[in-house]
Amino acid sequence: MTRDKSISKNEMNRILSEYSVFRKLLDMQDYNNEYFGNAEIFHKNQTKDDCLPGDRPHITAKMFDLRRFVLSLDGANEKLFLFYHYIHGESVGRVAELMRISRRSAFRLKARALEYAAARYPEYRRKIKEGVKE
Repeated sequence: MTRDKSISKNEMNRILSEYSVFRKLLDMQDYNNEYFGNAEIFHKNQTKDDCLPGDRPHITAKMFDLRRFVLSLDGANEKLFLFYHYIHGESVGRVAELMRISRRSAFRLKARALEYAAARYPEYRRKIKEGVKE
């Protein structure tokens, strides 16, 4: 695959790391709803337009898309690593335990998995944009 068709490992890491950020945003919304009765909380000079974008349906749609992408990958070990590390939020060390590999091997697997995912992400996005079923 040519370089211009893929993205960097760092960019793929950032994209997949968004899943945990989205999970935290949902947790914060749940906390706000439970303890403050869904009241909007703003700082003194903050307006509603200054808040982070992301109503619940938008956040869950983004999470679903990232999960779907990871599950669409073919590489068994790479997919498994990405799923447990990014989607389930397990540490690299814990994923190593689950996969019964050394921590060092898990970090190497992470690098390979990010390269693998980065090479396939643009094609996945293109298919989503065109509405192609997988």
